[in-house]
Amino acid sequence: MSVTLKELCQKDNNKYSIKLHCRQNLLDISVAWVYLLEDIENNDFLRANELVITTGMQIHNQEDMLHLIDILAKRKCCGLILNTGRYVLDAHITDEVCEYANKLNFPLLSMPWKVHIAEIMQDFCMMLSQQALIDNTLALSFENALISPEYSESYIPTITQGGYDKDGNYCVVTITSKNSAEMTKKHISSLLPKCNIINHNNYTILVLYNEEIAEFKNILEERKRDLTDYVENVGIGSSINDLIDLHKSYRESVFAHKVATSTNVKIQYFSDLGLFRIFYETQDKSILESIAKSTLSSIIAYDSIHNSEYFETLKVYLNHGSSILETALIMNTHRNTINYRMRKIREILCKDLDDPQYIFNLMLAYNIMDYLDISTLKTN
Repeated sequence: MSVTLKELCQKDNNKYSIKLHCRQNLLDISVAWVYLLEDIENNDFLRANELVITTGMQIHNQEDMLHLIDILAKRKCCGLILNTGRYVLDAHITDEVCEYANKLNFPLLSMPWKVHIAEIMQDFCMMLSQQALIDNTLALSFENALISPEYSESYIPTITQGGYDKDGNYCVVTITSKNSAEMTKKHISSLLPKCNIINHNNYTILVLYNEEIAEFKNILEERKRDLTDYVENVGIGSSINDLIDLHKSYRESVFAHKVATSTNVKIQYFSDLGLFRIFYETQDKSILESIAKSTLSSIIAYDSIHNSEYFETLKVYLNHGSSILETALIMNTHRNTINYRMRKIREILCKDLDDPQYIFNLMLAYNIMDYLDISTLKTN
């Protein structure tokens, strides 16, 4: 749960007289640290979400200021505070400069020369350090809630003392990314500054709380590429309204992530999994195995002995409305070959493939086998 630039600016009723020169909504961005920069060209060390403060001693004209804003935006810094009154005056922050900052979605602020830079940096860094300590404690408690729900007495007090309602609305999201865990965490924090983010088993896990659930769905609907360009797969568990059930949403999100990975989709909601949800809730998985084997064992055995493709042919055939033509196209096989296979499949099964009830049983068996294959996939 990051500290936002807006919170820093509002600290102690804006004791540092910070003035805004950009859109108000740009302040809803997380701040990682604060850095004093005077040498504009010496910026390689700057990291994402760092707040930069400068006296502007190397800013001699408007072009220099635009150049600095451009550099910091490209370095993905979270904002710039100009210490005005000596090298840079308020009058130098022209409409053109403000418009350029807004165009880049880059927060531009100023504070008067009377403010001691050492004091504001110490104050801001202390606030960031304290929040980091709180975040680490909360992250550990939320991690316990996800993987050790039986020890609720050890984590619920810490979480509720951190401002979370035991009976609030929660939803867990499981993400994998090609980037490092730390980079992924920073990127998610830039989208959802107040979200609790946990790194566990090579997953990035989001614990969404109350309005964050709607905010996350809004990102998926309206700013999808902000997330999907950065991650590989996303699994989203069900919303729950009791902190003690948080592990259920987590396990659902992990399973939804497995489905997303195995079916090559970016985002998978557990609530959209249909039959898989019923299979998931079945405590005795041997019942599912028995249903699948009793329905498909004869065709599996035939393929094993004769090295044929009847199992896969029947699956494609059923999944495409019992269409010979579509089955032939998908399997890149002549339709006469598919017709022959289907006649042979009828002989093996000794069943009428025009019987809707039997077709349902076959599709159920195939779905169970897909589910069992996915559910046995190892987590990262």
